[in-house]
Amino acid sequence: MDAPVRRPDGAGPSDDGHVLVDGASAALPRNPASPYTVRDGRVWLGENDTGLTLTMVQRPKFYDLATADGVPYEHIARLHGADVLATTVVQTCIRYAESDRCRFCTIEESLRSGATVAAARPAAAKDVSMAGIAGTLGMLAEASGCRAVLDVADIPRPREAAMGDWLTCFPGYAMLTADDADTPPPAGPAVGAVCGQLTEGRGVGLRWPDGEITEAVADTVTGMGAAS
Repeated sequence: MDAPVRRPDGAGPSDDGHVLVDGASAALPRNPASPYTVRDGRVWLGENDTGLTLTMVQRPKFYDLATADGVPYEHIARLHGADVLATTVVQTCIRYAESDRCRFCTIEESLRSGATVAAARPAAAKDVSMAGIAGTLGMLAEASGCRAVLDVADIPRPREAAMGDWLTCFPGYAMLTADDADTPPPAGPAVGAVCGQLTEGRGVGLRWPDGEITEAVADTVTGMGAAS
């Protein structure tokens, strides 16, 4: 069993790779003496099919990206299972001496092996965790198995914010929700507006007042696929 996504070091490592057992995320230790085997995507106990399915968590596309100064995204944040992204801001621990450390933790080993960075800069962590309003909408659409079209002129924004900045700002300043057509946006105190739609396909298009559509996200954002 050679899983594409693994965490051999870090806080709570699992060198055996991330899998889905009947759709539930798990990291299973391998034991040559175990009576269980995996064949054709199913878990067997000896010659008996347990009825459980087992699939590998696939490597996400964002692992192959890097920040502007060349740090691989994978060194900043990693998948923990199929749909949980986690990061450690500071990769050292004041209690990492042998007599004090948590028995399950190898947080500083990932730093020694070159699999992470000593401290995640805010800008780098932001690069991994978001891609602006358009990218965040792309993640929503990807998890929903569809495409999104965003009506640029209808997006509420502060008067002093340029549209380009607003589309790429940290998503904590804006929240995206989806509902049935003709449903009014949630009542305040935040300003809300209906500013797009979900359609068949992939990615995110920006629809301008003249009807032209610019592809902001051509395909999926994370490569993790639709939520099960």
